[in-house]
Amino acid sequence: MLHIYTGDGKGKTTAGIGLAIRAYGHGKKVAMVFFDKSECSGEHAVLRKLKIPFFVFGVNRIRAEKNFRFEDLPEDYTEAKKAGECAEKILLSKKYDLVVLDEFCSVVDRNLLSRELASKILSAQSKNINLILTGRGCPKWILNQADLVTEMKMKKHYFEKGIGARKGIEW
Repeated sequence: MLHIYTGDGKGKTTAGIGLAIRAYGHGKKVAMVFFDKSECSGEHAVLRKLKIPFFVFGVNRIRAEKNFRFEDLPEDYTEAKKAGECAEKILLSKKYDLVVLDEFCSVVDRNLLSRELASKILSAQSKNINLILTGRGCPKWILNQADLVTEMKMKKHYFEKGIGARKGIEW
C-alpha cells in the first residue's frame, strides 16, 4: 500500500514515525529516509535505540532563533538527489516491509527532487512493501497513485503568536 500524509498541518512526520514504530513492534522490517532534514531531530535518537535503519539527507533548516529556514539552497538539491537514490536502493532491495520517506512530497513539490527520479522511486515499490510518504504540497500525480491519503489541516498554530520551533516538539 502507498500511504500519504500531507497538508499544511502539524503531524505528518509524527504519523510516519508512529506507523514505523507500530510495524516494528509487530516484527516488521522497517527503514526510513529523511529528505530535507538534518541530524538534529529527536526521533533519530529513538530510532537508533530501536535499531531501525534510517538515513538522513539535508542541510540544517533550524536557525539559532529557533525558526525554520524556508528558502532552498543549492545544497538542498544535491541532498534531495542523494536521498532519492538511497530511497530507490532501499525499495529495490526488497528487504523491508515498511519504508517511510519523510518529506518526500515536499521535495518533489518544490522541485528539489526531479519528477523523473520521484517516479523511479515510486516504481521501485513492490507489492509487499508498505510505502509511507510525508510532506506538504503532495503533487496530484502522486496522490492519484495512493491507497491512503490523510491531509493534515492547520486550524490554529502557536507560530501565529510568534512562538518559534521548540526542541522535542517540532524537531
